[in-house]
Amino acid sequence: MAALSRSLEYGRLKSKAVSARNYRVAFRSQSGLSFQANQSFTIELAQLQRSYLDLNCMYLQFEVQQTSAAADVSGARFDYSAYSMFNRITVSSAAGAVLEDTNYLNVYNSMLLQSQCSEEYQKGYGKTIGHAGQPGCAFGIDLPASDETPITICLPMLTGLATANRQLPLDVAAPLRFTFYVDDFKKFTVRKGTSALSDIKISNPRIVANITELSESTQVLLDQSLANLSYNINYTGIVSTHATRSEEGAGTYVANLAFRNSSINKVALIMQSQDRSADQATIENNHVISNRSTGGIKEISYFINGQRFPQQKMDLTHGVSEVWSENVLADRVLMDPTHHSSLNYSSVTGTIEGHAAVDIDGLRARIPTNHRNFECVNGRHTNLPTTLDHYVGAGTNAYGTFYSQLSLETFKSNMDGESIFSGVNALGSTFQCELVFGDDNNMKLDLYWFATVDKILSLDNLTRSWIVSD
Repeated sequence: MAALSRSLEYGRLKSKAVSARNYRVAFRSQSGLSFQANQSFTIELAQLQRSYLDLNCMYLQFEVQQTSAAADVSGARFDYSAYSMFNRITVSSAAGAVLEDTNYLNVYNSMLLQSQCSEEYQKGYGKTIGHAGQPGCAFGIDLPASDETPITICLPMLTGLATANRQLPLDVAAPLRFTFYVDDFKKFTVRKGTSALSDIKISNPRIVANITELSESTQVLLDQSLANLSYNINYTGIVSTHATRSEEGAGTYVANLAFRNSSINKVALIMQSQDRSADQATIENNHVISNRSTGGIKEISYFINGQRFPQQKMDLTHGVSEVWSENVLADRVLMDPTHHSSLNYSSVTGTIEGHAAVDIDGLRARIPTNHRNFECVNGRHTNLPTTLDHYVGAGTNAYGTFYSQLSLETFKSNMDGESIFSGVNALGSTFQCELVFGDDNNMKLDLYWFATVDKILSLDNLTRSWIVSD
């Protein structure tokens, strides 16, 4: 039977809209209105009949400033953005069941934004999330002192339930609670001058989201379509683990990763220098959240029950082409001409005497070292910067960026587009990472691994309680 073009299908009409209304709400903290470093706050969603929350479009909004007056501090900036503030987020039901618990999220979000967002994005919208928006700058905005007007930050939720493929029912027995944990301020701020850093204060945190309220007749139609089935929501969860490596030089390092999930889609490794001081006078020596380096690493591979992934180890002895290709494949942007990352800044600073504008070597020399990735081994400052300008990366102040992602997809599903796909089953498995370091590794390392896993959030139709399976 021949098929007509859509332009000639006159009998094909749009379905009528259901009876519903949409509005925006702000859920505020139940544990106070003001918070500082190493504290946490909890925001609980409401219980509303026939109402559904759009998880993809919610964001955390708050005001932030330093706790000291301008006369007492020389100023500070976020290390990359305001995402650096929160090292852990948990999602639980008011009944006590923990649905999500993600650690080191500030480290992961920094990598995620740099690999997924363009420099142009940071120069525009970036200030909304606390990025400085300056070309070639990895730092966030200036933090106002306590006697200055605080700034307003809006952080879209990037991971976990925010990736859900359906809206969240609010007619439940116990509403969901989001708990945000603030990291040590010395780990997510860098000072601009020689004075000590100041703690920060978060005021009036709230989750802003859109809610759809169905009419009674529309809700009846939805209930009839479900019959006795549960409300099932697919989303991508993040699980993490951490290890340290001492100053050992060349050799093989094997870490056991606590990943026990039925569908692991990809795994990411982020490395940082462990040489970080708790002393306020020297803490700016290390660009912490977004400071990464090669660390002298030469090979990367993973083992699941003794099987190596990838079958041929990622080899860095002759450049980083394999690692970079695997990163692009893991993000599924290999043939996406619109994709941009901000890992390699393209800005050029100043002029270099004796080099013409068209001279490639001269152009390269005018791009600060810290804007060219995988070139620095230590990834940390080796002398004492006293102003923000010292972070541009010259000579002994150079620092680098390193992260590695590996896709573990086996096949994609036709059921739900590209949001659902099948990863590697690691239930009851031994999951290991093998790293081989070269002779130029002479520093202690913090190593973070993150795995993205398929999860299902289910709301039982009878008990109206939440259950998570993965």
